[in-house]
Amino acid sequence: MPEQEKSVASRMLAVLDAITMGDTAGSTCTEIAERLGRDKSVISRQLKELTRLGMLERGSGGRHTLGWRFFALAQRSGNRRLLDVASPVMRALATVIVERVFLTTFDGRAAVTLSSEGPRQAVEAAEWVGQLSPLWCTASGRALLFDHSPQAVRSLLADRTAWGALPGSPRSCDELIQRLATERLRGYASVVAEYEPDLIAVAAPVRGSDGKILAALNVSAPRSRRENHIDRLGPLVMSAADRITREMQPAIASLTLSAAS
Repeated sequence: MPEQEKSVASRMLAVLDAITMGDTAGSTCTEIAERLGRDKSVISRQLKELTRLGMLERGSGGRHTLGWRFFALAQRSGNRRLLDVASPVMRALATVIVERVFLTTFDGRAAVTLSSEGPRQAVEAAEWVGQLSPLWCTASGRALLFDHSPQAVRSLLADRTAWGALPGSPRSCDELIQRLATERLRGYASVVAEYEPDLIAVAAPVRGSDGKILAALNVSAPRSRRENHIDRLGPLVMSAADRITREMQPAIASLTLSAAS
């Protein structure tokens, strides 16, 4: 089909496909143009637009890899059952605590928010759906790390040098590992002014039938309103996360049995 007869969407999709065919370190504009047999200037414009939209990320040497929004969309599609089960539980929790509730999952080296539910308030935590957040200084990120060994945590954060960005955040990997140990025993993670100076957050893991962590259920709220309520919020979030885990079990078990038969 001639280039001019193809839709914009099909050309953009072809670029995304071409990137997945390349090296894990990413692909340059020249490499993509060669794979698709297109003019380099056209590919360059398309790469800029896809990067602006968050579908791609441009790294060192001009190499492009799939971006946060691409993975967020994939996660939302792949976790449809999880979202269906979690949504009513999240709405119920938001009604009880009168705060916004989030569902977050692991995205390699960061946490990505899949969905949120909450009441309408004059002041709410920012809408984070589809965006990435760090693992080490957010409640959701730490809850997602509960099953990681100290060695795995060190490996995951090996390139991190700027610890203690805010007064409340961990000042070293050793301190993070200590906090994880305490939070793991308690059943939920909590942060006060670690990622944003005016926010507190609590999070608990959601698990699959194999016991592995699928996601984290978390609540973020203004520090001025909730800093003294963490001990109440934590058990409520943990209870809601456990409920999602229980309600996911029949569906996950059924899929496992079907695949084995």
